[in-house]
Amino acid sequence: MLDRFKAFILTYGMPEPPSGILAMVSGGADSMVLLHLLQQAGYSVQVLHVNYGLRGNESDMDQQLLESYCQRQGLECKVIRCSPGQLTGNIQTAARELRYREAEAWMNEAGFEAIATGHQLDDALETCWLNLIRGTGIEGLKGIAPYSGRKMRPLLWATADEVRAFAKSHGIPWREDQSNSS
Repeated sequence: MLDRFKAFILTYGMPEPPSGILAMVSGGADSMVLLHLLQQAGYSVQVLHVNYGLRGNESDMDQQLLESYCQRQGLECKVIRCSPGQLTGNIQTAARELRYREAEAWMNEAGFEAIATGHQLDDALETCWLNLIRGTGIEGLKGIAPYSGRKMRPLLWATADEVRAFAKSHGIPWREDQSNSS
C-alpha cells in the first residue's frame, strides 16, 4: 500500500517527503491510515483534530484515541473543541468550514506545504453520486480532486475495504463513527 500511496502522490504532483504536512485526522480508519502512511513515506507530519462534540462521549473517545496515538508516535496534535451550538445551518457544511478554516490558519502560521485528508475512493464515488442527484451536471461529476489549493488527498485510489484491511493488518487503531452508517 505504501508504494501505491507514493506513486499516487507523484502522479498528481503533490508535495513529496520530507515536506511538512498538516494531517486532518478524525480517528476513523481512513484518516488513521493516512497518518500512518504519511509517516512511513517520510513526511514531517503534524495533526489537527476537531472535536465537534456532536456524539458526546463517542467524540471524546475519538479525541483520546488520537491524542494517545500521537503521543506514542511523537507527533504534535492540535485539538480544536467546539460545541454543537457553534455549528449553525447545515451541520456538515459548518463543520467542514470550521475544520478547513482552522487547518489553513495553522498551515499558514507553521509553514506547512499542504493539508492532507483521508478521503478515499468510496468517498469520491459518493460525492459524484450526491452531485449527480443534486443536478450539478458535468462539473459535479468531477468529484473530489486529488490535489488542489494545497489540499492533498493521497488515498483517493484506495477503497474503504482496502483501507480497513491495511489498518487491521498493521495494527493501526481507529474508531468507527456510527453516524457514518446513517
